[in-house]
This record gives sequence, C-alpha cells and structure tokens, in this order.
Amino acid sequence: MKKTLLLFAFVFMASLGVHALASDLDDALNVPGGNISFVSTGDYPWVVMTDGDRTYAQSGNAGVLSTTSTLTATVTVTSAATLSFEFKAWGEGTASAWDKCEFAVDGIVQFSYGALKNDWETFETGLVAGRHVLTWSYIKDPSVNPEGDFFAVDNVNLNQPLRGDVNGNNEVTIADVSALIDLLLDGNTSGNIGADANMDGEVTIADVSTLIDFLLSGEWPAPLLPQVETITVNGVSFTMIPVSGGTFVMGGTAEQGEDAYDWEKPAHQVTLTTPYYIAETEVTQALWVAVMGSNPSGITGDLNRPVEQVSWNDCQTFIAKLNEMTGRTFRLPTEAEWEYAARGGNKSQGYKYAGSNDADEVAWHSGNSGGTTHPVAMKKANELGLYDMSGNVLEWCQDLYSAYTADAAIDPVGTTGSEPAYRSGCWYFPPRGCRVSYRYRSSATYGSDHIGFRLAM
Repeated sequence: MKKTLLLFAFVFMASLGVHALASDLDDALNVPGGNISFVSTGDYPWVVMTDGDRTYAQSGNAGVLSTTSTLTATVTVTSAATLSFEFKAWGEGTASAWDKCEFAVDGIVQFSYGALKNDWETFETGLVAGRHVLTWSYIKDPSVNPEGDFFAVDNVNLNQPLRGDVNGNNEVTIADVSALIDLLLDGNTSGNIGADANMDGEVTIADVSTLIDFLLSGEWPAPLLPQVETITVNGVSFTMIPVSGGTFVMGGTAEQGEDAYDWEKPAHQVTLTTPYYIAETEVTQALWVAVMGSNPSGITGDLNRPVEQVSWNDCQTFIAKLNEMTGRTFRLPTEAEWEYAARGGNKSQGYKYAGSNDADEVAWHSGNSGGTTHPVAMKKANELGLYDMSGNVLEWCQDLYSAYTADAAIDPVGTTGSEPAYRSGCWYFPPRGCRVSYRYRSSATYGSDHIGFRLAM
C-alpha cells in the first residue's frame, strides 16, 4: 500500500510539470531556491533595483523622511552553515552625517554602519543549526540627515545543503520528488539532510507531501516540531506542546467585544516566524520544589496547584537553574507567543477565552473559583491542548510591557516599557480579565498569590 501511494504521488506530480516559484525580492537577492523567505516592513519598503547587470534589493529613498525600513528573512539551518551577502551604503548625505544601516541575527546586531560605503562589500557569518531571523535595517534620523540615503543588499547565500535537494544537484525540482520516493522505497534515507523536507528530524512519506506543496507554491512551511515532549526533573514530569509559526491578529479583536480594554488596542497583525514549545500547564508547585527545593506559594495543600508568589525575577532564577539541570533552553514566552498559543495557534476557532466562548468551561475566575487557586488541567483544554490559559493564575511573559501600535509586526518583543507584562487572568478576576487578549504589567520584583508563569522554549 505504501509503495502504491508513493508511486501515485510521483506520477501525479510528473503529470503537472510544476516548478518552484520565487518572489521579486528572492530574485533580486539571488537567493538559491527556496531556503530563505523575505518580508519587507517599515514606512519605506525595500524595492528591487537594477544597475547594469546587477539586480539587488534597496531600502531608503533620497528626499523621503522615512524613519525605518527593515528587510526580514527567516531561515532554517539543518546543520552548521555560513551566511554571506554583499551590501552597499550610499546616497545624498555626507560621510559625517549619514543614516544608519544594521544587520542582525536573532536580534543580535552583527554590524552597524553610520558612514558611506560606496563599493559593494561582502559580509559573512556562521549560523548554528536551527531557525533564525535575519534583519537588514535602514534607520533614518531626519534631524541629522534630511537628504535620505540607501542601504542595498545582494547575493544572499546560505552555504548548506538545500532543503528538498534530495539528489544533491543544488536545486529543488520535480526530480527531487522522484529521488525522495526512491529513497523511501529502498529504505535508505540515512544522512540525506535535504530529504527531510518538513524538518521534523526524520524522512517519511510526509516529506513527499511537503516537497510537492513547495513545488506548487514556492514557499516552505515552517519546520515541524516533535508533537509532544515530556521532561522529568527530580521525579516531577511536565509536558511541552509544539506551536507552529503563523500569522494572527493580536489584541482587542472583534470577538472580545466591549470587554476589551483600551490598552489591548489597536488590534494588529503579528507574524511568528519560528515554531516554539509552550508548556501544557502553568508551572506547578511540585515542579518548583523539584528545581528550587522550597515552595514560595501562598495557597498550598496540593502540589499540583500552580506556583505563585513568584516575581518575574524569581522566574528568571528558576529558569536558569532548570536549564542548568536539564541542558535545555527554557524561557518565558513573549506576549505574542503567549497570545497566539492561547488563541489556539493555527488551529484557532476564534474563541473569546482560551478554548471556549464560555469562561466557566476553561477558566477558574472569581465567579467559580471559591476564592482560591485550583490544581492545573482541571478545566477544558484549548485547541492546542493547553490548560488554564484563561484564569487560575496570571502568567508572566518575557516582554517589557509596551503600548500597541497598528503596525504589522514580525516576532515582536516588548522592550520600551519598564515593567514586565503578564497575561491569562486569575482566580479572583471576573471573566472579563480572563480573555485571550487581556494584558497588564507589574514590577519585576512584585509577587502575589495570583501570579505564576508558564514555560516556553
């Protein structure tokens, strides 16, 4: 049966005669087939320019008082790889009064220029295996240089095996579908990195489907994560749930109605480019004791209740020790990651609360909690299988609380505020405070019997 399905998939694709598609920016940047996806944001989008035989992507514009323009790329590295590109900075200003251009990997600036760079220059950096966010940013200061300048990028190259390049000829075509089917029929998939098209760590029939979808659309889906991972620390186990990347509208959306507070607005589009894990439940008192050796909670009696009376700073101390004990990279979720997961991620049904439009189904709130916390996972889970993302205890996020804007955002992390944000609602909030878009903040040193946290990684 398996062999029949594989052969059918090949015959079907061969009959279509499809080929990989590329965006204008991909073409301009000369990126090899399909392993990088570019998005332009800011008040002056990057454009495709041609100069003689060279076609490239350019930001900035002479005479336009743009404040920022960013080219973002998401890239999945299957093994240690080298990223390189050519860049050039020039325009109407002078070397003493130039705007700034930056390149960053995962938010860490690799270079920052505030001077003219009239000749094309090559930059190269190493990337470890994983999914990375690359940003090329043009940042304008009209008070310094009102003339306007340019930041150009060309020949972006990632020196690694191409995703989907099963036959090893440095391109992804219908021939790779045939090669992948042959590998599966022979049972000899070991060591072929390109064959793992869905990036889930193994080569199966699902990779044929992913490769076919890419050839039809020209876009790779986000890598798959293992479905569920359970981790045990000193005899206490907890479960991490995978969340695929995606795009959603964050904040006071229509289903939140008049319950949405002003600080949940404006609703705005957010794209999470990187898949991540988030814990199935809030951190329990049992897990806290297993890691830290004592219980700070104010409401005790059952170690399966969520830990509380922990400040944001306390959470960072706990996470650092947990990472040391497990060798993992746990952290707090960002607000965007938290809300996307609470809404059900790419399985979202558009509920007002996390998993339902009825608060009583999914949340311990002031109307049903009896004035106390409750053991985790006693209410209905949301679409992703996550419990208590509405109610029980509030949950710290990694971000500093920052006001929303209407601008679309990619992998946002609040950095402009002075106090960390928290989400979820809690046992003494009314249902209005337990909605998926509810947010507020407190000092990083503040602890209370209604604030806990949930892990991400």
